[in-house]
Amino acid sequence: MGSPVAEAQEDNASGKRPNARIRFVEQFLRQGQQGRLAGLILGQLDAFNRIATTFGHEQCDTFCAKYTERLRATLPARTPIIRLSERRFALLVDCDSMSAIMDVAVALTETNPPQITVAGDEFVVDITLGIAVFPSHADDAPTLFRRAELALKEAREKELAFDIYRPDATQQQAALWKFETELQSAVAKGELEVYYQPKVELATNRVCGVEALVRWRLGSGNFVPTSDFIPLAETNGAIVPLTWLVFDRITTQLAGWTGMPRPLCVAINVSPQILTHPEFMPRLKALKAAFDARMLQLTIELTEDSLVQGDAASFASIERLRKLGV
Repeated sequence: MGSPVAEAQEDNASGKRPNARIRFVEQFLRQGQQGRLAGLILGQLDAFNRIATTFGHEQCDTFCAKYTERLRATLPARTPIIRLSERRFALLVDCDSMSAIMDVAVALTETNPPQITVAGDEFVVDITLGIAVFPSHADDAPTLFRRAELALKEAREKELAFDIYRPDATQQQAALWKFETELQSAVAKGELEVYYQPKVELATNRVCGVEALVRWRLGSGNFVPTSDFIPLAETNGAIVPLTWLVFDRITTQLAGWTGMPRPLCVAINVSPQILTHPEFMPRLKALKAAFDARMLQLTIELTEDSLVQGDAASFASIERLRKLGV
């Protein structure tokens, strides 16, 4: 297996197309012994940007070079190592059992996790692995790569050190893709609705405010739980047009409200990533003007978790909200 290892390194260094990696994996699979398994392990160093920001890109290059040598000392002899990018690599493990492949994953993530040493101090670098096995999970190199990528994605989403491809994962991803497409279509067509949950002051039994809640009703009449579609909207970008849709619906509703008690507060849940969107402040100012015209109070609600993890730009946006009277 000596020549394929060299070929993999050269393909990465020369910047050839990803097809070269597929050909390399195909060659590895063809050379495997009958009845043995071949595990494709995709690895991602999750703290790569953190290293660059904290210690500089030179330390990144040094770390990558040292980690490659560390991999060679940890892995079985002559294990092919393919550099896919600065933070990603692939390993091909030829073995007799699935448990042997899992042992390699445990060795990389738990027994010998990557570390960077700077000025005598050691820092552990998080790593995530995705595993697909030939021929159990795929019988050709392109499919094996795709399924290892899927396992890596699942591991990152579940915050696991590593995950192994499951046959039902492909169906789940297809279903998720369909769900995502339906959500984007529903937002584009304005099919989401806004409901208003009253807030009652217990001492006086008076409605003192409402909370605007977005709801997605399917053609069947059933509602999709917000816990299902809001996180998806936040990850696929649909949260932006969804938020503008809610703002527009509330503005229209304000014009139709008559004889409302004073003071009355309307609370709107906003995803923290919207705070720094260039359209957020102009749209919010227009919404605030509609509230002022009706002498109503506008409240923007953010999750506690988003405040804990907020960056300087988010906090600056919150300060602008306060100055706006929100």
